[in-house]
Amino acid sequence: MNSFFYLLNLKISGIKSLEKEIRLDFYKKKVTNDFNPDRYRVKAIYGENGSGKTGIVTAVQILKELLTNRNYLNESSNQVFLNEIVNKKTQSLCITCEFVFDLAETIQVYKYNVELSRQATGEYEIIREKLLFKNAGAGSTTYKPVFEITEKSIVELRVKQEARGLVESVTTNLLGASTLNSILIKNGMQKALREIEPDFSRNMMALLGLGVFMRVFLPSSDEHDMYFLHETLKEPANYDKVTESLNEILARTRQFSGINSRRVPKDQIDVFEEKIQRLSRFLQLFKTDIQSIDIEKQENVNTYECDLLLNYGDYRVHTEFESTGIKKLIRLFDALNAAAAGDIVFIDEMDANINDIYLTKLIEYFMLYGKGQLCFTTHNTSPMAVLMRNKKSIDFLSNDNQIIPWRTNGHYTPESLYRKGMIQYLPFNVEPEDFIGILRAQ
Repeated sequence: MNSFFYLLNLKISGIKSLEKEIRLDFYKKKVTNDFNPDRYRVKAIYGENGSGKTGIVTAVQILKELLTNRNYLNESSNQVFLNEIVNKKTQSLCITCEFVFDLAETIQVYKYNVELSRQATGEYEIIREKLLFKNAGAGSTTYKPVFEITEKSIVELRVKQEARGLVESVTTNLLGASTLNSILIKNGMQKALREIEPDFSRNMMALLGLGVFMRVFLPSSDEHDMYFLHETLKEPANYDKVTESLNEILARTRQFSGINSRRVPKDQIDVFEEKIQRLSRFLQLFKTDIQSIDIEKQENVNTYECDLLLNYGDYRVHTEFESTGIKKLIRLFDALNAAAAGDIVFIDEMDANINDIYLTKLIEYFMLYGKGQLCFTTHNTSPMAVLMRNKKSIDFLSNDNQIIPWRTNGHYTPESLYRKGMIQYLPFNVEPEDFIGILRAQ
């Protein structure tokens, strides 16, 4: 086990075309004390156009934002986005996940649920939030509640009265617009709660850690810097084991983020330059005539404004004017670094603009050497040949919201079954003749 966080399963309903609940499983059913996810680190999601693959990744992005950004639901642009992205029939989005938090000394399993619903005002609010936990090796029914919130009210909170008073004092009138842990962290309550209720504090930090170390790559999304946890964990002393560990892995994760940000803190410029050297080597695997990536720096008070130019020897090209494929690889580099280092990474359309041979080799690298989790959507069937070596590594998503996991089927490969329309609920019944009369020369 090389990563601190591992996503066991994910249930989603009410986003884009995903009206019904779907469930993705990343690991075998029971987590024991010898938990080892090495053969369960990569998952590809296949499906027809419009089946909801992007909806899955988008839901993970929303979950991440809810856990780390207290103001997410207060920003009008996000409300507009939710009005467009949440399923029009349900007008509610429900996300449930089970995850492992491993600190070597102890392995704990958590179950988290959050539900958003459109109100009469037209805005989305949190109507339900719940966190439970159990120790590894415990039976599947032995979860213990940490907290539960329903309709903006705390209905369960397993803490002493003193701690409950602190929690209620900072969450009054805020629970519909923010998750509990994001409110507590934003208000600097972690130190006080740690002294009164160390177990509760640890559980809330585990939930925050999940949000921070989930990384999402959507082709149309902006990259986000990894400063949230760094700022919220700044305290003079008295760190417990959990806080110390989160600070350690935060330092590691910040080294694998920010390639796509032009603004670099001065104290991070050495790390950034080393990162760009590795990015150059990465791109050279795909495009051998790139000699280097040059950094043009403009100094500000505490930062450098950096532009990246690809050096081809006789000429240089700013990354903004590079080919779509190269720009995609540059943007992917952050996400791939994070997955290699130990984070939980979701990538939508990983195969877009990448040659299928290179794509397959990248996926094989993560299967053999990756320390985190990599889950991606794709249409390219070439990687199936290597994916089938691992467990729970291929899921098919049907147009009627059903997840069909790949299982060994005689001598058939997943690619052959998929291409021949033999995956249940997912027939590819289009023939060349079907395009006659639709596509024609003018």
